[in-house]
Amino acid sequence: EDGHVTNFSSIHQKIKLAALQAYSKRNSKDRLDEAFNRLSNNQNEIRAADIVRMIKETSGEDVDMETANALIEAYDDDDNRQLSRAEFVHLLLSDDPLPIDDKKRRRTSSKL
Repeated sequence: EDGHVTNFSSIHQKIKLAALQAYSKRNSKDRLDEAFNRLSNNQNEIRAADIVRMIKETSGEDVDMETANALIEAYDDDDNRQLSRAEFVHLLLSDDPLPIDDKKRRRTSSKL
């Protein structure tokens, strides 16, 4: 497992660090916008492959697609298997990774 990230908590922290570290000289809104644009390759959404690529580029570590997809699923409120800018900001501002079961529970209770 040398250089291979499989722990959900670890990938959550690495993506936050990778995204924010690159833009430490700008104000926080600019940093978030640039981090989103860099991660998404200037598209409107971040995909699991984007997370895998960013962590590899910034830390040299490999992340498997299953783990990257689990991170996306945990913050993907509209279930499109991608992160919008708002969902990405939620990921970055959260202190701990949001377990998928808690996310589903939260969504179910908000519909009641």
